[in-house]
Formats: sequence, C-alpha cells, structure tokens
Amino acid sequence: MENDRRKTDLTREEVMTATKDALKEWLDAKFAEFGHWSLGSIMAALLAALILFILHMNGWQKVVNK
Repeated sequence: MENDRRKTDLTREEVMTATKDALKEWLDAKFAEFGHWSLGSIMAALLAALILFILHMNGWQKVVNK
C-alpha cells in the first residue's frame, strides 16, 4: 500500500505551508478591504464635519433654532 502513493500526495509539512500561505493571502486581502472601507468612512465623516462647521459659521444654526 505504501508503494501506491500518488505523486500528488503531499507531506504534512507541505500541507501546513500551503495552508499558512493561503491563510496569509486571505487575511491580507481582508485587511486591505477593511482599510479601504475604513478610509472611506473617515473621509466621509471629515467631509460631513467640514460642511457642518461651514454651515455653523455662516449662521445655519440661527435659522434652525428659530
């Protein structure tokens, strides 16, 4: 039976290395995706804060509180 091993059979170390590489690639992709979305969220919040600041400085609060 030992002689019937196929050429595609991998050793335990090869399987572990392949699994670690695949996991690392997947995690890198997820971190990159998270970074993209978190950067977009931060930029949207900064833009909203800037718009509110400009409106507040130009008397928008007086119109709303009447």
